[in-house]
Amino acid sequence: MIRYFLISLGVLAGAASLGVLIQRDPGYMLVAIGSVAIETSFWVALALFLVLLAVGHFLLRLSQGSLKSTSRFSRYLAQRREKRSHRESTDGLIALVEGNYQKARQLLTRHIDDLDEPLLNYLGAAYASNALGEVREANALLAKAERETQGARVAIELVQARLLLQNGRLEESHASLTRAQRNVAKHPAVLRLLKSVYEGLEDWESLLALLPDLKKNRLVQPEELTALQRKAALGQLLKLGESSKADGEQLRQCWQKLPKELRSDATVVEQYVNLLVEQNETGLAEETLRKHLRKDWRRELVALYGQIAAPEPDKQLLTAESWLPDRTNDATLLLALGRLSLRNELWGKAREYLESSHRFDPGPDVCAELGRLLAYLGEHERSSAFFQEGLQKSSRAIPMKFPTKVG
Repeated sequence: MIRYFLISLGVLAGAASLGVLIQRDPGYMLVAIGSVAIETSFWVALALFLVLLAVGHFLLRLSQGSLKSTSRFSRYLAQRREKRSHRESTDGLIALVEGNYQKARQLLTRHIDDLDEPLLNYLGAAYASNALGEVREANALLAKAERETQGARVAIELVQARLLLQNGRLEESHASLTRAQRNVAKHPAVLRLLKSVYEGLEDWESLLALLPDLKKNRLVQPEELTALQRKAALGQLLKLGESSKADGEQLRQCWQKLPKELRSDATVVEQYVNLLVEQNETGLAEETLRKHLRKDWRRELVALYGQIAAPEPDKQLLTAESWLPDRTNDATLLLALGRLSLRNELWGKAREYLESSHRFDPGPDVCAELGRLLAYLGEHERSSAFFQEGLQKSSRAIPMKFPTKVG
C-alpha cells in the first residue's frame, strides 16, 4: 500500500515539475514543408508526437492480430480438408475391401491432393481400377504414385506385378518383380509372387531354384513345399520329354540336377522311367527302377518294371524273382514275373505266374495276358473266356444275362 502511495506521489511531483518547466519555457518549433509552415511550442509538438506514436503502435498491433486471425482461419480450413480427406480415404479402403470398386476409387481419389501421404490412396485406387477392367487408368495411378511419393518404389512395383499377374500378363509381371528384386532380393511378397509367375509360365527350373528361399523364409507349409517340388520336377521332365530335340542324355542331365529328395519320389521316378522308355533308354530305365524298388516298394512301380523291355531280359527276370520269397502273394509282382517270362519265351513259367496272379487279383491286365498266352498255346476256348472276363472288368457294361436263343 505504501509502495503505491509513493509511486503516486512521485507521479504528482513529476507532473508538477513538468508543469512549472512548461510555464517557465514553452519552447518553439517550426516545421516548414514547401509553402506550408507550422509553428508550435516544443511541448505541444512532443505531446503530438507521443500521441501519433501511440496511435501507430495501436494500428500495428491491430494489423498483427488481423493477420493471426487470418492464419488461424486458414489453418482451420486446412485441418478441416485434411480430416475430410482422411475420412473419405478410410471409407474408400472399406469399400475396396467390400468389393465396391467404383465407390472405392471415387472416395480414394476425390481429395487425394489434400493428403500429406497419398500413397495408400493411389495404390488402392489402382487396385479398384484394375478390378473394374480399366487397366490403363490403374497404370496411370501407379505412375502418379511413383512421381509424387518417395521411398515407395518397391511397394509400387509389387502392386504393379500383382495386377499384371491378375491380368495374365506374366512376362510383364516377372519384369516388375525383377526390378523390385534389385532393392529387396529376398522380400517375402516378391518371393510369393515369383512362385505364382513361375507356375504360370511353367518355368519349372526357376521354380525349383526358388523353393529353397521359400522354405528358408517359411512362406510355404511343408506339405505345399513337397507338392511344389514334385510339380516342378514332373513339369520339367515332361517339358523335356515333349521337346523334339530331347534325347536320353538330356534326360539324364535333367535328372541329376534334381534335388536328392525328388530323385527318391516315386511319382517323379515313374515319370522319369516312362520318358526313358520313350527315348528307348530301357537299360537305364530298368536300372533306375530296380534301385528305387530296393528302398521304396510300390505296386505301380513293380507293374512298370514288368513292362520294361530291358536289353537283358533274363537278368531282369532273375532280379524280379529275387523279390518273390518275401512277397509270394503279391499279385502285381506275379503279373510282372509273368510278363518278364513271356519276354524270355518261358511259356510254362509265364502261365504259372499269370494264373497265380489271377487267383489273388483277377484284374483286366492279367486276364488280357492270359488270353494272349493261351491263344498262342492253342487253348482258344479258355483264351476267349479270359478275354471276355478282362473286357467285363475294364468296361462299364451293365450286369445282365442275355436270354437263351430259341431255334
